[in-house]
Amino acid sequence: MVQGTCAVVFADGTTCGKGVKYKRDVWCHSCKEWSRNNGGADPNGRQPRRTAAEIRRILQRGIDAGPEACVVFGDGTTDACVSFGGESMKATRAVWLMANREVPVGGRIMRTCERYGCINLHHIRLQHHTIERFCVVVMADERLCGKPVSESRKDWCAGCRAWSNKHGGADPSVRKRWVDIEARRRQMEAAAYATTTECIVLEGFAERPTVMYEGVHMMAARAVWIIRHGDPGDHDVLHRCNNGSGAHGCINISHLKLGDHTENMRDRNVTESFHSILTGEQAREIRERWVPGVDLLFRGNTRQLAEEYGVSVQTIREVGRGASWKHLHN
Repeated sequence: MVQGTCAVVFADGTTCGKGVKYKRDVWCHSCKEWSRNNGGADPNGRQPRRTAAEIRRILQRGIDAGPEACVVFGDGTTDACVSFGGESMKATRAVWLMANREVPVGGRIMRTCERYGCINLHHIRLQHHTIERFCVVVMADERLCGKPVSESRKDWCAGCRAWSNKHGGADPSVRKRWVDIEARRRQMEAAAYATTTECIVLEGFAERPTVMYEGVHMMAARAVWIIRHGDPGDHDVLHRCNNGSGAHGCINISHLKLGDHTENMRDRNVTESFHSILTGEQAREIRERWVPGVDLLFRGNTRQLAEEYGVSVQTIREVGRGASWKHLHN
């Protein structure tokens, strides 16, 4: 529940105004996070965080501008970075991509003017580099990485080397490939306006898929709902198919509906029970018969019940404590 609004004043004179969770707070979560990332600095006077729509409008100004004047993104003291298509990149590169111009392997986007932050398309050019080596890492999906290697003495690209360093020198062949953000967005847009009655499963997922949409992590079903109907606010996006389950990853808009959090949790509990090897009657019997262990002298009957019903010891404990099969009455 929101207890107030953030009192931080941005550099452009506007007030943050986001909700705060506790009455004693004067900063929202985003402003507190900014302060932590900047060594405890006061967030008053910081640059406001722009929405994806605002960023696209500014980038479009760089495309529409004439060849003479510079169009500056940010404060003009450095080349700004933006989130575009689910990836972080220089604003000049985002403008180039928005203008439907490809960046070939080994290509770099360079400014021709001396003004930091300029995104005027006329002041941007593509610089080609000759690539002699490519990354030899075979990723978890058994496909070659194939990204250019900047140093001839290396066999891994910068991304694979960074991944290895982050994971204590591990072999990057076990890493997962970065997804094609635009391809995934096209899949969700197709699901948002689908006319088929069959379930549509997002490629690359075996369970409830989570995606990055408009800079926010969310369930793919919610992202599809936003594309078609707009932000559902405090409501949860539920499933009509498969006994209300989203476990199989369906994102067909005709199989989605709005509901509250309680209804969503009830559907999940019923679904988990539906896919269990235990029946409802067996779960009731276990809950009535289960005697938890106290110490080494009195171990209870958990292991005995697990052998009797052919399930794990942990399953018996969860059923007995009510952590699973929550919809069953004691």
